[in-house]
Amino acid sequence: MREIDCDLVVVGAGVAGWVAACRARELGLDVAIVEADEEYVSGGNGRLSGGWFHAAYRSPDWAPDKLREEVLRITENTADAEVVDAWTCNVGRAYRYLGTLGARFGPIPEAALHYQQNVLQPSTYGVEMGRRWRTGAPYALFEAAHRRFSAADGRFVGGFRGTELIEVASSVRGIVSSTGAAIRARAVLLCDGGFQGNPELVARHITNCYTLRGSASDRGDALTMATAVGAAVTDLAPFYGHLLSRDSVTNDLLWPEPALAQLLERGIIVGSDGRRFIDEQLGDVLAANQLAWSSQAGSSWCVVTEPTWARNGTIGRFPPNPTLEAHGATIIRARDAPELSAALGMPLDALLTSVARLPIAEVPSGLVAIPVIAGITFAMGGIHVDGGGRVRSSRDGVIGGLYAAGGAMGGLQGGPSAGYAGGWSEAATFGLLAAESVAVDLGQHPVAAAQTAHASER
Repeated sequence: MREIDCDLVVVGAGVAGWVAACRARELGLDVAIVEADEEYVSGGNGRLSGGWFHAAYRSPDWAPDKLREEVLRITENTADAEVVDAWTCNVGRAYRYLGTLGARFGPIPEAALHYQQNVLQPSTYGVEMGRRWRTGAPYALFEAAHRRFSAADGRFVGGFRGTELIEVASSVRGIVSSTGAAIRARAVLLCDGGFQGNPELVARHITNCYTLRGSASDRGDALTMATAVGAAVTDLAPFYGHLLSRDSVTNDLLWPEPALAQLLERGIIVGSDGRRFIDEQLGDVLAANQLAWSSQAGSSWCVVTEPTWARNGTIGRFPPNPTLEAHGATIIRARDAPELSAALGMPLDALLTSVARLPIAEVPSGLVAIPVIAGITFAMGGIHVDGGGRVRSSRDGVIGGLYAAGGAMGGLQGGPSAGYAGGWSEAATFGLLAAESVAVDLGQHPVAAAQTAHASER
């Protein structure tokens, strides 16, 4: 590949990458977007996902002050206030911008809640299980974005996996690939989806016992490159994910569903010692995090009564009952706690205390136990950015010429309770804001500054 010179190089052709590339091109920047995969649709989480666009489970057009309050609540005030403000004031605009790229959103069947209303269409909700590479609505959206970008003379470079940032006078001025190819640019925007596809980084920051529920293509290259030039990072331990059958580690038919959220309403999680160590009532995402962070990450069980298994277990698009057994998952049944203790090799006294948490009237009907593991979809932490997607320095200020968005960034989600604001909403919003920040910082388009300021005032 001949060396390219441009205003902006966007790294990663997912949700954040395509939004940023298209917006930057609209603002008059000479843009190149690079992707480790050869084709122009990345293999990241955006392509694998169902395209659910929500703002902390609320509508993207919710009042900014209420969204801000909600995000600070679910992250226990650990989110970056500037990042939260930028997101809350611009998430609705980002949602509508996706529409200009060809996205069509609508509710899933029988939708009743905010987060079920804006799902990319045609929806894949309830269509299939197993590790299949989908070519549904997200794929079609990325194709449409590519066509628009190419028609505007944007440049796409496939098979380019960035490994090193080019620095000139303490500012980032380009990127080098694993093959030694280089792209010189006045700015670099990192949108590679995060580090959950890198087992070494996951083991270092989260756990070494999990199922990767997201894309293996999100290998943390952006995080590695950015920290090498002094970027600050947020807490890397929290993640978005769900509790899965532990058999999902070796059985792809149990990926990425069924999750076990509905069982936690009336069930318990116990370790190999028979003791509860999770507050199941705080929800499936936090339970998955607490399991991953514990010493029982690979030896815990979800225990419910037979009536709960027959009732709660049959709820959802891929209900645990009968989906788990139908796809070869381990299910242990017992008449009572002593029989379950013998079957699982757990101390009876501890298990009896734990089982006392279950609905007493249902316990005599029998118990069901499922080996569980944390399924990690994406890491919430990442490169620490400001409200415009500029990468903060670990020393002070920001690093000139370097930006991050989507799964590569941190500052919006996470905290002790693993507060989840949304994958698509984070990616689209900060892809948009980062592109506009680059245009402003390069003096290319003052209109972007006015637009961003106006959105922040609403």
